[in-house]
Amino acid sequence: MQPPQCSYKIHGQKTSEQVQNVQVGEPLEHEWVCLRNGVDREQQQLNDLYGLLVHDCFVDDGKDRRALVLDSRG
Repeated sequence: MQPPQCSYKIHGQKTSEQVQNVQVGEPLEHEWVCLRNGVDREQQQLNDLYGLLVHDCFVDDGKDRRALVLDSRG
């Protein structure tokens, strides 16, 4: 069985357009979309077979300052 093909994007709450830069405190939505064999699958079916843990996530200001958002435990 082939794993699903997944994509990830970050967009603002008021628009579905992907964001490039944000301000601290600005609300965002994180969206994962997974396809199998080119068609949408029921989320529960995918969850039964595959999982995802986001961890060690940082944000930076482009000037060598970083802040931890998610630690190694997610």
